[in-house]
Amino acid sequence: MLIMNGRRLSSDRCPNTPAPLRASVNASGCPLPKMTKFSHKTDLASADLTALTSLELGNASGRISFSSAGAPINLVREGASAELDIDSALTIGSNSVTLNAAALPELNKAATITLYGLTVKKPKVMRDGVLCTACEIVSYQNGTLVFTVPGFSTYTIEDEEETSDTTPPAIAITNPSDGVSLTEGTISITATSSDSSLYGVRFAIDGTYVNDFATTSPFAFSWQAGAGSHAISAIARDTAFNYATATVSVTVIETAPPPPASGGGGGGGGGGGYLPPVVVPTTPMATTTVATAAPTTPVTLQAPVCANSSFRKLTCSQIDSIVKLLIAFNANQSVIDNVRLTLLGAPSPSPVSNLPASIAAALFTRPLSLGMKGADVKTLQEFLNARGFTIAATGPGSSGKETTFFGPATYRAVIKFQDAYAADILIPVNLKKGTGYFGPATIRKANILR
Repeated sequence: MLIMNGRRLSSDRCPNTPAPLRASVNASGCPLPKMTKFSHKTDLASADLTALTSLELGNASGRISFSSAGAPINLVREGASAELDIDSALTIGSNSVTLNAAALPELNKAATITLYGLTVKKPKVMRDGVLCTACEIVSYQNGTLVFTVPGFSTYTIEDEEETSDTTPPAIAITNPSDGVSLTEGTISITATSSDSSLYGVRFAIDGTYVNDFATTSPFAFSWQAGAGSHAISAIARDTAFNYATATVSVTVIETAPPPPASGGGGGGGGGGGYLPPVVVPTTPMATTTVATAAPTTPVTLQAPVCANSSFRKLTCSQIDSIVKLLIAFNANQSVIDNVRLTLLGAPSPSPVSNLPASIAAALFTRPLSLGMKGADVKTLQEFLNARGFTIAATGPGSSGKETTFFGPATYRAVIKFQDAYAADILIPVNLKKGTGYFGPATIRKANILR
């Protein structure tokens, strides 16, 4: 048994302790560190201060827990020449912890910190004023935050909600312009966007994404445009997941087909290129739905098959060529319909409307697309519900509860309407599926049916 200054030692782990420090050694003969200001601390009276397995220091504001993971904790300076002054080097405050690593390198190591009484909603750990990406929040409950740190300097807690970015990026489509008419084929779509933390920009056509986010400018996409009315959108996102969208509406015109061959193959060859003259009625023929016992289900008049044409010498392909030629020269839709029905020998139906008078009197005058608002959007929803293209079974958008917002449900109902009247809306512009964009062709059909 060793005795130092009248004290019994279990062993002397620090035999070179200077005489002035021998009065403050523990049972292992090593100088105890100064840590009197901490109300919560590990009992070091009998510990081997050269190889501690753990150490805790704390007060009413919080505590720090060190472990021997990686290497034992050594609280003895080389030669035991001085006692460690933890009181001066370490401060635990209400929402901060500071350790002077230069003065106390023995504790400049990974640790777990617990802070009490915090009032932030969403804490984030800052190291010397910068977000600590190497720190990890373990838990945050009832104002008590537990987090790990890789080493020491000054750690403070801030509220992420107070400093988070809620401003969406600026976004604009630079080509094409809103409302323009384009010829089908390859169209270059370009956009510009700015934000303090912009992540990227992507594009959508008629509500469907066509590419992934591009993270560097220029932001562009080459679109193979088909005939019809289309909505082009550019979507910008920043690193805080704020989104912004810019949308333009365009009309793509089908490339004009070559004019049909005329003139005859003389002699007895049969004149295979002959086309009879087309007589266009001066009074437009009405195109409508026929009312049935169940007014919510649209019933369209079926044009007679080509074999029933009143022009017996006109082939189906010749009729199709005439119609395409009229489309290429931007003929009025009612003229196109009358020519087609006349060539096919279709009867003139009597207009019948099964819509309420308020809806039947309304006239759609502007294109509508996803995200738009207005009284005409509500009229469109009433029109679609009355025709059986239900916006919603119950709640907002349902019959009697139509709204002024063009949302996803309205978008889907417009597609159903376009598909139901594909012969008048989609096929003339070489589309096979509804787009959800309430553009000129769809407006024309809706106004005929209103």
